[in-house]
Formats: sequence, structure tokens, C-alpha cells
Amino acid sequence: MLINKKDIENNLVRDKEEVIKIFSQLDESIFLRKPDEKRWSAAECIEHLNNGCKMYIPEIKKALENSKVTNQEFIRISWPQKKMIDLLEPPYKFKMPTGGDFIPSKNLSKEKVINDYLSYQDDYIDLLKKYYDKDFTSVKFSSPAAKMLKFNCAFAILFNAAHQRRHIWQAEQTIKGFSQ
Repeated sequence: MLINKKDIENNLVRDKEEVIKIFSQLDESIFLRKPDEKRWSAAECIEHLNNGCKMYIPEIKKALENSKVTNQEFIRISWPQKKMIDLLEPPYKFKMPTGGDFIPSKNLSKEKVINDYLSYQDDYIDLLKKYYDKDFTSVKFSSPAAKMLKFNCAFAILFNAAHQRRHIWQAEQTIKGFSQ
């Protein structure tokens, strides 16, 4: 499957704007409130994304720095990769366990969580712009979470974007639950 790099960039910009729209005017107490002990607050959902970005962006950047120039405006992902990405898209049908460095910390503030998220989105967008002429498909890196897993940059960026939409949707559902 071929996907235009500019479309990926536009989707990341749209997702960033969505977070601003949903959370900028939200009271911090609602943002930090957990619906129950077993479920995450909106803040924890977004902080989980920040934790992933903190680990993956440097690895993707390093891989792209060493990638060959192709000047191709499209990236290619396989059918199984597309199916894995589709499983993450909201509304999702199943939960996945989270562990290790992906678990959000407990002492969060709305300002820091949102500012970090917006900064990481800028990093992803800048990465796409800076390395636009690079080969996103053939260059691979080891997952920072599980070194035995290797991803190409195309899959990692698309997977991350879907993962973000999943948790932004989850965070939005959490805050909507408080107004019902």
C-alpha cells in the first residue's frame, strides 16, 4: 500500500489541532480525573503518548539520517502492517496491556502534558519535512521497547499516528463520561 508523505504530515497537523480543540479549554481537574481506579484519566492517555514519542522519535530520526535519498513522495507498507495499524484506529474493539516506560507517571499537570504532546507532534512533523527525500521504507531500527522487534520508519510513523488517534479518542471519551 502506498501512502503520500504529505498526507501523513497533514494528518499529524490535524491530530495536533484536534488535541488543542479538545483539551485547551478543559478544566485541569477534569483532565486529571480518572473514571475509576482501573482506567486512565485523559492526562494519563496523553502522557502515555508522550512516553512513546520520547522513545521512538530519536530512533526514527537516527534511522532516517542513515537512510538513502529517494525523493519519493510515497511510502510503502505491507498488507499485514496496514492491518496492524487499522486495529489501532478508534473506536477500537479491544484493549492492549501497557507496560514499562509506556506507563504514565502519577504526578501530572495539564500544562506540561499538553505542551509536551504538542512539542512531540512538532518533532514528528519536522522529521517528515526534514527527511522528506529519504527512504522511509527500507531503513529499519530496533524498537526501544523490545530490541528484538525491528520496524521500518514508514510503519513506525503510521503506527504511532494511529496509536495517538486511539488514545486521543480514549481521552475524549473519558472526559465526555464526566458530563453525562
